[in-house]
Amino acid sequence: MEKNVQVWKVPVRSEGGERLLVEQDIFAGVLEALAGEKIGNEQRALNEGKVEIVDAAVTASGHLAVLISHVHDGTASDSLSFAIVMLEVGTLANSVAVAGLTHLAYQSRPDPRPLSTPRLSLGSGEIAFVVFAGAVVIASIAHDPTF
Repeated sequence: MEKNVQVWKVPVRSEGGERLLVEQDIFAGVLEALAGEKIGNEQRALNEGKVEIVDAAVTASGHLAVLISHVHDGTASDSLSFAIVMLEVGTLANSVAVAGLTHLAYQSRPDPRPLSTPRLSLGSGEIAFVVFAGAVVIASIAHDPTF
């Protein structure tokens, strides 16, 4: 499971080649979004596969939308819950900030079939489509308090 994201500068053709600006660890941000607070190394080590990054996409506003699966305390241990974590990923080291969290109204058991991995697609505006093996979930990822 990939836990890092790379930020690249890709100039127009006449300005030279692309270059890597920074590589960020986003997993701590994902865990902090679920916990609702800063987490330490011990809490991160205790995760033990309870939270996994499934897919990611970039929004029109430049946020990184990360689809995660997690074992929720209120559900059976073999049932996965899903959420979309919005992250602001900066170009400086350790500059990942949580911008929002949207829990999806969908649960499933782990599915070992190769094409059953959930996929995140972002529509125009602040709409997310999550395609599961047997369902499609549409969710608003807007975090504007006036909405």
